[in-house]
Amino acid sequence: MFLLASGIFQIKYLYAGHVYQWGAEQLSYYITFVGGVRAVHLLFVMPHLISSFKPKPKPKSSQSVSVPASDHVDSASRAVSTAQTQPTKPKPTLAHLAKEMNFDLMLLRFSFFIECLSHTLVSLAPTTSGPGVFVGFTTLSCFGAGVIPAANSLALCIMQMQRQASGSTSTMDDQGGAGKLFGALASLQAVGQMILGPLLFGIVFSSTVGTFPKAIFATAAGITVTALALLCLLRPDVSLRLKQQQQRTRQEQLERGRSRISKDLTRSSAGSSPNDADVPLAR
Repeated sequence: MFLLASGIFQIKYLYAGHVYQWGAEQLSYYITFVGGVRAVHLLFVMPHLISSFKPKPKPKSSQSVSVPASDHVDSASRAVSTAQTQPTKPKPTLAHLAKEMNFDLMLLRFSFFIECLSHTLVSLAPTTSGPGVFVGFTTLSCFGAGVIPAANSLALCIMQMQRQASGSTSTMDDQGGAGKLFGALASLQAVGQMILGPLLFGIVFSSTVGTFPKAIFATAAGITVTALALLCLLRPDVSLRLKQQQQRTRQEQLERGRSRISKDLTRSSAGSSPNDADVPLAR
Protein backbone atom coordinates (compact mmCIF):
# COMPACT_ATOMS: atom_id res chain seq x y z
CA MET A 1 0.00 0.00 0.00
CA PHE A 2 2.89 2.36 0.64
CA LEU A 3 4.31 1.58 -2.78
CA LEU A 4 0.94 2.36 -4.34
CA ALA A 5 0.83 5.69 -2.48
CA SER A 6 4.35 6.54 -3.66
CA GLY A 7 3.05 6.57 -7.24
CA ILE A 8 1.78 10.11 -6.57
CA PHE A 9 5.26 11.57 -7.10
CA GLN A 10 4.90 11.83 -10.87
CA ILE A 11 1.29 13.05 -10.73
CA LYS A 12 1.85 15.84 -8.21
CA TYR A 13 4.02 17.63 -10.77
CA LEU A 14 0.96 17.76 -13.02
CA TYR A 15 -1.01 19.10 -10.06
CA ALA A 16 1.53 21.88 -9.47
CA GLY A 17 1.49 22.84 -13.14
CA HIS A 18 -2.31 22.88 -13.23
CA VAL A 19 -2.97 24.75 -9.96
CA TYR A 20 0.05 27.09 -9.68
CA GLN A 21 0.81 27.43 -13.40
CA TRP A 22 4.36 26.19 -12.94
CA GLY A 23 6.52 25.81 -16.00
CA ALA A 24 9.62 23.71 -16.61
CA GLU A 25 11.86 26.12 -14.66
CA GLN A 26 9.76 26.14 -11.47
CA LEU A 27 9.28 22.37 -11.62
CA SER A 28 13.02 21.80 -12.03
CA TYR A 29 13.71 23.92 -8.93
CA TYR A 30 11.06 22.03 -6.98
CA ILE A 31 12.29 18.58 -8.05
CA THR A 32 15.89 19.50 -7.21
CA PHE A 33 14.95 20.83 -3.77
CA VAL A 34 12.81 17.82 -2.85
CA GLY A 35 15.44 15.39 -4.13
CA GLY A 36 18.16 17.15 -2.12
CA VAL A 37 16.15 16.97 1.10
CA ARG A 38 15.42 13.28 0.53
CA ALA A 39 19.09 12.56 -0.17
CA VAL A 40 20.22 14.34 3.01
CA HIS A 41 17.70 12.40 5.05
CA LEU A 42 18.70 9.02 3.62
CA LEU A 43 22.46 9.63 3.61
CA PHE A 44 22.94 11.40 6.94
CA VAL A 45 19.86 11.47 9.18
CA MET A 46 18.77 7.84 8.83
CA PRO A 47 22.26 6.28 9.22
CA HIS A 48 22.89 8.43 12.31
CA LEU A 49 19.60 7.36 13.91
CA ILE A 50 20.21 3.70 13.14
CA SER A 51 23.82 3.68 14.35
CA SER A 52 22.92 5.56 17.52
CA PHE A 53 19.73 3.87 18.67
CA LYS A 54 19.46 0.46 17.02
CA PRO A 55 20.51 -2.30 19.45
CA LYS A 56 23.67 -4.15 18.48
CA PRO A 57 24.93 -7.54 19.66
CA LYS A 58 28.05 -7.53 21.80
CA PRO A 59 31.01 -8.91 19.84
CA LYS A 60 32.81 -11.95 21.21
CA SER A 61 36.60 -11.89 21.27
CA SER A 62 38.42 -14.97 20.03
CA GLN A 63 42.08 -15.34 20.95
CA SER A 64 44.33 -18.03 19.52
CA VAL A 65 47.50 -19.40 21.14
CA SER A 66 50.74 -18.01 19.75
CA VAL A 67 53.23 -20.51 18.36
CA PRO A 68 56.72 -20.44 19.95
CA ALA A 69 59.53 -19.35 17.69
CA SER A 70 62.23 -21.76 16.50
CA ASP A 71 65.57 -21.35 14.83
CA HIS A 72 64.18 -22.40 11.43
CA VAL A 73 61.23 -19.99 11.44
CA ASP A 74 61.82 -16.59 9.91
CA SER A 75 60.40 -13.33 11.16
CA ALA A 76 57.52 -13.30 8.65
CA SER A 77 56.25 -16.73 9.69
CA ARG A 78 56.70 -15.80 13.33
CA ALA A 79 54.52 -12.71 12.86
CA VAL A 80 51.81 -14.73 11.11
CA SER A 81 51.79 -17.42 13.80
CA THR A 82 51.23 -14.88 16.58
CA ALA A 83 47.50 -14.20 16.30
CA GLN A 84 45.83 -11.09 17.58
CA THR A 85 42.62 -10.92 19.53
CA GLN A 86 39.87 -10.00 17.06
CA PRO A 87 36.17 -9.52 17.77
CA THR A 88 33.83 -11.93 16.01
CA LYS A 89 30.22 -11.25 15.13
CA PRO A 90 27.98 -13.47 17.27
CA LYS A 91 24.87 -15.18 15.99
CA PRO A 92 21.79 -13.09 16.90
CA THR A 93 19.70 -14.52 19.70
CA LEU A 94 15.92 -14.40 20.04
CA ALA A 95 16.17 -11.60 22.60
CA HIS A 96 18.36 -9.49 20.32
CA LEU A 97 16.09 -10.13 17.32
CA ALA A 98 13.13 -8.98 19.41
CA LYS A 99 14.91 -5.69 20.18
CA GLU A 100 15.83 -5.16 16.53
CA MET A 101 12.27 -5.87 15.37
CA ASN A 102 10.83 -3.45 17.90
CA PHE A 103 13.22 -0.73 16.71
CA ASP A 104 12.42 -1.39 13.05
CA LEU A 105 8.69 -1.32 13.80
CA MET A 106 9.03 1.99 15.62
CA LEU A 107 11.00 3.51 12.74
CA LEU A 108 8.54 2.10 10.21
CA ARG A 109 5.50 3.48 12.02
CA PHE A 110 7.14 6.90 12.41
CA SER A 111 7.96 7.05 8.69
CA PHE A 112 4.40 5.99 7.81
CA PHE A 113 3.03 8.69 10.11
CA ILE A 114 5.15 11.41 8.46
CA GLU A 115 4.07 10.24 5.01
CA CYS A 116 0.42 10.22 6.04
CA LEU A 117 0.74 13.65 7.69
CA SER A 118 2.22 15.14 4.51
CA HIS A 119 -0.60 13.93 2.26
CA THR A 120 -3.24 14.93 4.78
CA LEU A 121 -1.91 18.48 5.18
CA VAL A 122 -1.73 19.00 1.42
CA SER A 123 -5.29 17.75 0.92
CA LEU A 124 -6.65 19.96 3.73
CA ALA A 125 -4.70 23.14 2.92
CA PRO A 126 -6.64 25.74 0.91
CA THR A 127 -5.56 26.29 -2.66
CA THR A 128 -5.30 30.05 -2.05
CA SER A 129 -2.52 29.52 0.52
CA GLY A 130 0.10 29.74 -2.20
CA PRO A 131 2.82 27.45 -3.57
CA GLY A 132 5.01 27.88 -0.46
CA VAL A 133 2.63 25.82 1.66
CA PHE A 134 2.48 23.18 -1.05
CA VAL A 135 6.28 22.96 -1.19
CA GLY A 136 6.57 22.74 2.59
CA PHE A 137 3.93 20.06 3.07
CA THR A 138 5.12 17.91 0.18
CA THR A 139 8.75 18.21 1.31
CA LEU A 140 7.66 16.79 4.67
CA SER A 141 7.12 13.44 2.96
CA CYS A 142 10.88 13.21 2.35
CA PHE A 143 11.34 12.44 6.05
CA GLY A 144 9.15 9.37 5.59
CA ALA A 145 11.58 7.86 3.08
CA GLY A 146 12.80 5.40 5.72
CA VAL A 147 9.84 3.08 5.10
CA ILE A 148 11.59 0.84 2.58
CA PRO A 149 14.89 0.43 4.52
CA ALA A 150 13.01 -0.23 7.77
CA ALA A 151 10.68 -2.71 6.05
CA ASN A 152 13.65 -4.58 4.52
CA SER A 153 15.39 -4.78 7.90
CA LEU A 154 12.20 -5.97 9.58
CA ALA A 155 11.67 -8.65 6.93
CA LEU A 156 15.25 -9.86 7.39
CA CYS A 157 14.78 -10.09 11.17
CA ILE A 158 11.57 -12.08 10.67
CA MET A 159 13.40 -14.48 8.35
CA GLN A 160 16.21 -14.96 10.89
CA MET A 161 13.65 -15.56 13.63
CA GLN A 162 11.96 -18.24 11.53
CA ARG A 163 15.34 -19.86 10.87
CA GLN A 164 16.10 -20.05 14.57
CA ALA A 165 12.61 -21.27 15.40
CA SER A 166 12.97 -24.10 12.88
CA GLY A 167 16.42 -24.99 14.19
CA SER A 168 18.26 -24.33 10.91
CA THR A 169 21.94 -23.42 11.30
CA SER A 170 23.05 -23.44 7.66
CA THR A 171 24.72 -20.22 6.52
CA MET A 172 24.11 -20.97 2.85
CA ASP A 173 20.37 -21.35 3.48
CA ASP A 174 20.31 -17.98 5.24
CA GLN A 175 22.11 -16.28 2.34
CA GLY A 176 19.85 -17.94 -0.24
CA GLY A 177 16.75 -17.01 1.73
CA ALA A 178 17.88 -13.38 2.03
CA GLY A 179 18.48 -13.23 -1.73
CA LYS A 180 15.02 -14.56 -2.50
CA LEU A 181 13.50 -12.20 0.06
CA PHE A 182 15.08 -9.03 -1.31
CA GLY A 183 14.40 -10.16 -4.88
CA ALA A 184 10.71 -10.51 -4.08
CA LEU A 185 10.66 -7.12 -2.35
CA ALA A 186 12.38 -5.49 -5.33
CA SER A 187 9.80 -7.00 -7.69
CA LEU A 188 6.99 -5.77 -5.46
CA GLN A 189 8.52 -2.30 -5.36
CA ALA A 190 8.85 -2.15 -9.15
CA VAL A 191 5.26 -3.25 -9.74
CA GLY A 192 3.71 -1.00 -7.09
CA GLN A 193 5.83 2.11 -7.46
CA MET A 194 6.42 2.13 -11.20
CA ILE A 195 3.31 0.53 -12.71
CA LEU A 196 0.23 0.32 -10.50
CA GLY A 197 0.80 3.47 -8.44
CA PRO A 198 1.16 5.95 -11.33
CA LEU A 199 -1.70 4.21 -13.14
CA LEU A 200 -4.00 4.56 -10.13
CA PHE A 201 -3.23 8.22 -9.46
CA GLY A 202 -3.28 9.05 -13.14
CA ILE A 203 -6.85 7.77 -13.37
CA VAL A 204 -7.85 9.63 -10.19
CA PHE A 205 -6.29 12.89 -11.35
CA SER A 206 -7.81 12.75 -14.82
CA SER A 207 -11.24 12.08 -13.31
CA THR A 208 -11.16 14.80 -10.62
CA VAL A 209 -8.89 17.53 -11.99
CA GLY A 210 -11.85 19.68 -13.03
CA THR A 211 -13.74 19.46 -9.74
CA PHE A 212 -11.34 18.51 -6.92
CA PRO A 213 -7.66 18.45 -7.97
CA LYS A 214 -6.51 17.47 -4.46
CA ALA A 215 -8.26 14.12 -4.73
CA ILE A 216 -4.91 12.48 -5.46
CA PHE A 217 -3.54 13.64 -2.08
CA ALA A 218 -6.71 12.56 -0.30
CA THR A 219 -6.42 9.14 -1.93
CA ALA A 220 -2.76 8.84 -0.90
CA ALA A 221 -3.65 9.89 2.64
CA GLY A 222 -6.40 7.27 2.84
CA ILE A 223 -4.06 4.53 1.61
CA THR A 224 -1.30 5.45 4.07
CA VAL A 225 -3.76 5.72 6.99
CA THR A 226 -5.04 2.22 6.25
CA ALA A 227 -1.49 0.89 5.93
CA LEU A 228 -0.49 2.56 9.20
CA ALA A 229 -3.49 1.05 10.99
CA LEU A 230 -2.59 -2.41 9.70
CA LEU A 231 1.04 -1.86 10.68
CA CYS A 232 0.06 -0.97 14.24
CA LEU A 233 -1.53 -4.42 14.52
CA LEU A 234 1.79 -6.11 13.77
CA ARG A 235 3.42 -7.63 16.84
CA PRO A 236 6.72 -9.51 16.77
CA ASP A 237 6.21 -12.90 18.40
CA VAL A 238 9.86 -13.27 19.32
CA SER A 239 9.23 -11.89 22.79
CA LEU A 240 6.35 -14.30 23.27
CA ARG A 241 8.46 -17.25 22.18
CA LEU A 242 11.27 -16.11 24.46
CA LYS A 243 8.90 -15.94 27.42
CA GLN A 244 7.51 -19.36 26.61
CA GLN A 245 11.02 -20.76 26.42
CA GLN A 246 11.88 -19.24 29.81
CA GLN A 247 8.69 -20.64 31.31
CA ARG A 248 9.50 -24.09 29.96
CA THR A 249 13.00 -23.85 31.43
CA ARG A 250 11.64 -22.90 34.85
CA GLN A 251 9.09 -25.70 34.67
CA GLU A 252 11.79 -28.22 33.84
CA GLN A 253 13.89 -27.00 36.75
CA LEU A 254 10.93 -27.36 39.11
CA GLU A 255 10.14 -30.83 37.82
CA ARG A 256 13.78 -31.89 38.08
CA GLY A 257 13.84 -30.76 41.69
CA ARG A 258 16.75 -29.93 43.94
CA SER A 259 18.92 -32.22 45.98
CA ARG A 260 18.01 -32.32 49.67
CA ILE A 261 21.48 -33.47 50.75
CA SER A 262 23.50 -31.00 52.80
CA LYS A 263 26.26 -29.30 50.81
CA ASP A 264 27.90 -27.39 53.65
CA LEU A 265 31.46 -26.73 52.50
CA THR A 266 32.51 -24.94 55.69
CA ARG A 267 32.55 -28.18 57.63
CA SER A 268 35.94 -29.87 57.71
CA SER A 269 36.05 -33.29 56.14
CA ALA A 270 38.53 -34.48 58.77
CA GLY A 271 36.36 -33.54 61.73
CA SER A 272 33.12 -34.86 60.30
CA SER A 273 31.88 -38.30 61.09
CA PRO A 274 31.28 -40.81 58.30
CA ASN A 275 27.56 -40.70 58.96
CA ASP A 276 27.23 -36.89 58.71
CA ALA A 277 27.06 -36.88 54.91
CA ASP A 278 24.13 -39.26 54.96
CA VAL A 279 21.95 -37.03 57.12
CA PRO A 280 19.44 -35.02 55.02
CA LEU A 281 19.20 -31.29 55.53
CA ALA A 282 15.99 -30.30 57.31
CA ARG A 283 14.22 -27.45 55.63
